[in-house]
Amino acid sequence: MFDLRAFREKKLGLSQHRLAQLLSVRQDYISRLEQRPHEATVEFLQRLCDLSGVTPNQLLEFSFSKPQPLNVQNAYSQVEQRCSRLAEHLVDVREQIIAGLEKDPHDVVLTQASAVLSQLDQILSAATERPYVTVLGKSSAGKSRLVNALLGADILPIGATPTTAATVYIKHVEQRPPWIQEEAWVFRSPKEGEEPFDVRRSLDENYCRGRKLLGGSSSILIGCSFDGGHRDADAILLFADSPILKTCNLVDTPGIASNVPDSQDGQMGFATLGADAVIFLVDDRPDNEEAALLQSIVQNLPDISTVVHGAPILGNLLLVLSKADRFDQATLDRVRNERAMAYAQCLWDALSSRVRDGGISPEELVLQRLFTYSALDGYEDLSVQFNARLERLVVDELPVPRLRAIDSAFSSWKAESRTAFEEVIFKCKNSLERQTGTPVSTLQMKDAESALVRAIHFLNDRDQREFIAWFRRAVDPDRIEEIIEASGRSKNLATGVVLRQISSDSYSTLRRVLNKSTEEFQRNIQAYLRQVTAGLDTMPGISVRRILNDITHELRRLPSLGAFQVSQPFGQGWTTSTNLAVSSGGPEGGAIGAVLAIGASTLLLGAFTPLGLAALVGGAASLAKWLAGPRWETTLARRLSDYLRASPAESEYVKVIDTYWRNTEAACDKMRVMIQNEIHTAAQRVRFEESRSSSEIEGMVSRAERLRDFFGGLQWGAVV
Repeated sequence: MFDLRAFREKKLGLSQHRLAQLLSVRQDYISRLEQRPHEATVEFLQRLCDLSGVTPNQLLEFSFSKPQPLNVQNAYSQVEQRCSRLAEHLVDVREQIIAGLEKDPHDVVLTQASAVLSQLDQILSAATERPYVTVLGKSSAGKSRLVNALLGADILPIGATPTTAATVYIKHVEQRPPWIQEEAWVFRSPKEGEEPFDVRRSLDENYCRGRKLLGGSSSILIGCSFDGGHRDADAILLFADSPILKTCNLVDTPGIASNVPDSQDGQMGFATLGADAVIFLVDDRPDNEEAALLQSIVQNLPDISTVVHGAPILGNLLLVLSKADRFDQATLDRVRNERAMAYAQCLWDALSSRVRDGGISPEELVLQRLFTYSALDGYEDLSVQFNARLERLVVDELPVPRLRAIDSAFSSWKAESRTAFEEVIFKCKNSLERQTGTPVSTLQMKDAESALVRAIHFLNDRDQREFIAWFRRAVDPDRIEEIIEASGRSKNLATGVVLRQISSDSYSTLRRVLNKSTEEFQRNIQAYLRQVTAGLDTMPGISVRRILNDITHELRRLPSLGAFQVSQPFGQGWTTSTNLAVSSGGPEGGAIGAVLAIGASTLLLGAFTPLGLAALVGGAASLAKWLAGPRWETTLARRLSDYLRASPAESEYVKVIDTYWRNTEAACDKMRVMIQNEIHTAAQRVRFEESRSSSEIEGMVSRAERLRDFFGGLQWGAVV
């Protein structure tokens, strides 16, 4: 393509202003044509030929040499080789599994093997994926020009006005899946309720076809620009051949605050938050939108310095002062320092948390991350430091956490596949032995359950009777008179003293009664669980620890537990400990706590105030008129006793006890149901192959053992 700027600078050695004077045009017209040379008229080109003394062919063929692509080594070549060798080694096994399932779709061994292979395929796909380097900045900051320079090819359209209208994900052509034939696929904007296009699902054929808008060569990008007709494009997946794409994917984005469709806000956010590294073009002082975006980047960008030895803090954030060729050296130094201060100020809070322990100030950090860049020939020295930093980032630093994650995923897959095959083998062997699936004695289970229910009913009845007997002794006239005499209070104050004392004693007695019974119940529940545990241990395919931990988790979700407040977990030997939560601020719904209301929510247990029982009997003031006779203590005690016995206080306390044990019984019922469900499920599992003959099951066991050892022995690209 004809490059007017290069022709003006290199051939003519003129400024825009001087060339405009010589051609009798406005300077902004020259500036526009330098950005969009295809808009030059024949008349303009002829006048330019006359001025420069060249022929039209010589003029149109003139262009300055493009910068060379960033020629970095492929940091993933070894992984690609390992994946390739591993895939080749799996060919025969894969074919055997497919053929076997075609003959017997219900073969559980081959079904499991197919699932294991599918999981491995996902890991291998992730292993060949590259980190994403996202380029961000204002409109016309030079993002597309920078990406073209890194690629070493004019692939993305550029112009003097905003050009990029959709997020462009650029991958190496070797990463193109076989079902994509074109250079580029354009994906539509998300429908209502849909998320933006997820490039990390670009190997999912059904997903991509469901989002595809159109496909074609790289020239299709022009149609998705601001001047194009495809304004409903959400994202573009482009495949190109460039050295840098061997080690990372590049992402070109619309300009910040540019006039893009609303859907692009979501796609840009997705591309930014999903980035492994960010190149942010600094064209001017940051406005509010730039500052907000950068703050989000600083807070969410992965911190590679914690996993890569020698990597700088926020080393995967590169701030770039693009078009640095606009300034002379002195001006460039001043502008760079000014930009660093401005960006450090807007990022102060976000940066301070990242550099607190790094021995560096936010200003120093930004200055270290701020690089100059120019895509013009002859200004390569402005880009040296940026290119060197980017090369180190994509070759030496970004691969480290990614390769570690792949190694970890592969190791986990091997362990999980072995466990899966061992479970299949165990099931087959149980079927071979014609297990009934119900080794736990039904009679023993029912006896244990009945004993537990009888214990709950007994304790409930006993606690109620014990509390009633105590309460009636507590409100005996002689006992009340003793309280009055011991207080030494006057007639007007004695009533409150009596009610506070009985309220306090009632709460203490209630707590003592329930605590004693709860300790007894704990022994009952431990005996029950010991019987269950002994039975479950004989059940093939059941993990006793997992079942009891699941029961613990489920019971904690109940609104109330009563005495069955289970500790975490069931303790050594899978027993249980229980806690009576009849204390201030008790943790579960079964707790009475210091705020449990009695009657009409007026008598507060644990809140020993003049309210309490007085609220139930009508208040101390209503009793004052009864004070008469030669010995007022005796008269007051007798009348208080009569009134308390007739009040709902006793029945409300008894209701608390009854509710406590009903909650206990409900929790135990929940536990029993969960255990029976587990036994039923286990019984179904051990019967799953009983319809097959013994020889068939023996063959399945042998096949499962071979597949277990085969997959368990796989390494990267080899077999042990």
